[in-house]
Amino acid sequence: MANKTTKAEMVVKNSITSGKLDDLKSYLERGRRYGDLSDAELEELWIDGVKVWSDGPFRPSINLNDCDAEYALRGITPPFDLVAADIDKATVAITARVEAMPDDKRYEANAAMIADYERVSRSPN
Repeated sequence: MANKTTKAEMVVKNSITSGKLDDLKSYLERGRRYGDLSDAELEELWIDGVKVWSDGPFRPSINLNDCDAEYALRGITPPFDLVAADIDKATVAITARVEAMPDDKRYEANAAMIADYERVSRSPN
């Protein structure tokens, strides 16, 4: 059976991608501080960053964002399989927070992501 991506999944992925582009631009503007690291050094730094982030996924992590940006510039996918348990831990915390949101706040957040997705999907680029 084929893996069919739902519109909801596309909306979330678009939201993440949009933020990643902003992070990439910021990383480049600040001088690409991880550009001289070896792939192994970048991997170690990224794994440490994911572990710290998973303990508090609501705090922004410029170090982790910069690692993601460096991976993107190198055309390498981060080793998500090495941090699956940490990502699951963060997902549980994020899901609980979203479920605890008042309905109107959850609706606003969802509406903003959908509007952004629809704007981008209509864009000719």
